[in-house]
Amino acid sequence: MQRWVNSKSCVLGALVALCGALAAVSQAAERTPTFNRRTGLFEPPLSALRAAEDRDDHADVARWADRIGAARLASACKGGVREDVLVALPGAAALAGGVRLLEAVTPLLDSPDAEIVQQATRTIATLLDGTQPGAIQDWEIAPDIIKRACTSLDQMTRRTDTPPGPRLAALDALADSTLYCDNPATLLALLRDPAPALRRAAALALPARAPAQVAALREHLTDEDPAVAAAAAVGLCRARLTMAATAGIPANEAATLRALIQADATPVEDAVELVPCLAAVGTEAERKVLEQLRRGRISPLQRRAHEAVEGLR
Repeated sequence: MQRWVNSKSCVLGALVALCGALAAVSQAAERTPTFNRRTGLFEPPLSALRAAEDRDDHADVARWADRIGAARLASACKGGVREDVLVALPGAAALAGGVRLLEAVTPLLDSPDAEIVQQATRTIATLLDGTQPGAIQDWEIAPDIIKRACTSLDQMTRRTDTPPGPRLAALDALADSTLYCDNPATLLALLRDPAPALRRAAALALPARAPAQVAALREHLTDEDPAVAAAAAVGLCRARLTMAATAGIPANEAATLRALIQADATPVEDAVELVPCLAAVGTEAERKVLEQLRRGRISPLQRRAHEAVEGLR
């Protein structure tokens, strides 16, 4: 009896060792050149893709991603090997028709690894940013797969128990994916978030198409954080210029815009975006502000003001 038990233990131990060896071989195969057993075709290793990513050579990343193929990249995303996942995600973003990997990438948003979550967020943003027109239809990506990705990003922005970084990355991804993930309710909710960086990002991403959205941006023109107030002004300005309704801007709102564009705490990129809005209002007060900015030190804001003043003449 004892001999039988010992024999059984030896067999089980051998099986465990064999499984471990097979897993090690499988992982090693992703790092060394192999040939497909059925087709005999060369299968490039993930290490080649990693080298291209380390060089920050986007064209070479796309080439290696295409050679490795969508199936192997998806397998790497699902395989659970951290370094392979981190290599496969940029490859998925660079791959032509990479939207095929959306289903494999979305679950990674729930990973406990912050770096994987951040990279997966960026990858989803790229896959859904609309730069490959017709890819969703061409590859027949099911609507529920897209909805799942959008919902996962949305839920991440609402996780108040996590640091602002991952939430901000998810918000940026939603802003880049508005063609498929348009959810103004999320942005309206984030305008009241305690983190100023999230409020600012939400203000810049909010489309301001509906009265409630415009009202929310107006409310944040007096936000305690100057960068948030400036972002709200930019959001309103974009909406005004798009609607060609700048002439109807309320006097108090115009005064706030004039103050923001001259404030030292206003980010330069925001002030530059406010210049055409003030120029479109066209009152004497706006002309004086633009003339002052035009005479200021050389900067992107000064150049933009110069163009606006010349356009008013």
